[in-house]
Amino acid sequence: MGRRLYQLLTDRRLHSRPIHIVAEGISVRAFFRKLLAAERGATAVEYALIISMIVLAMVGVLTEVASKTTGMWNNVANEVSRH
Repeated sequence: MGRRLYQLLTDRRLHSRPIHIVAEGISVRAFFRKLLAAERGATAVEYALIISMIVLAMVGVLTEVASKTTGMWNNVANEVSRH
């Protein structure tokens, strides 16, 4: 997939003039070439995906624990109010 994307980005028939990024002063094509070649960016994305999966698992577990804890404290409140 990366090779095909690189071919699409560098195909001169598709791009008659380079589009420039105003802030950087480089063409979009050059920006994507750098982005595809960067190893640090790929590693950062992989770490972000791993962290997001861990966070989603934590949210699921904490939601379940919270509902059980709320139920437990409701039972305690009911027993205390009865006596």
